[in-house]
Amino acid sequence: MGQKQMENTGQKHRPHIKVGKDVEEEEDEEEEEEEEEKKKKKKKKKKKKKKKKKKKKKKKKKKKKKKKLGSAVFKSILWTKF
Repeated sequence: MGQKQMENTGQKHRPHIKVGKDVEEEEDEEEEEEEEEKKKKKKKKKKKKKKKKKKKKKKKKKKKKKKKLGSAVFKSILWTKF
């Protein structure tokens, strides 16, 4: 009762020997996997190119430094306003 039923493949005694249908199905699966891997590689390459472009744009932007006023200049500005 607690055991799961196995699918009936028609082979019981020698499962290592593959029947014609099984071989064709495995070849189809392998071809599909190869195609998926190629598609994934192409997508990864496109993403990498986009990231490189973004990095170049970031390098071009520079932060502007604020000029610090000397203490004498700052005091003279304070006295002139009053």
